[in-house]
Amino acid sequence: MPIWKILFISIMLAASYGAASADWRFRSDAGPGATYFEGGRMVGLRIECAGGEPSLVFFGEGWDLQPDMTYSVVALVDDTAFVLPSKVRRRGGERDLVHRADWKETAPLIQALMAGKNVEISTPLGRYTLPLKGSSAALKALRAACR
Repeated sequence: MPIWKILFISIMLAASYGAASADWRFRSDAGPGATYFEGGRMVGLRIECAGGEPSLVFFGEGWDLQPDMTYSVVALVDDTAFVLPSKVRRRGGERDLVHRADWKETAPLIQALMAGKNVEISTPLGRYTLPLKGSSAALKALRAACR
């Protein structure tokens, strides 16, 4: 087989693997939630349902956060900033930041996440950017499961 065919096939397989390995998903195995996955792992943001209301969970590995404090998290969706006061929650050996609110309060942010291209999350421990492609379907499924 000519080398150019091998290279072409390799590039196409790599591109299809990369596209399939990073996406937003709705899952209900640990309670209803819309989560960004990369390489099969949850990465950075999960919007979950607790008691019929949404909670935004921001997480990273090795976060050393004081449990009795409120931290500011900023979600920047396509040039619109949302300031989200968040509390610490333990998850196994990790500590996450959680913003709890009702659907009415979070509606502008949820709509932005559904329609936007990217979200940049800024926490006291750093910032990261997640693509929003596929978030609309995952968030619609979450709303349906949460009500």
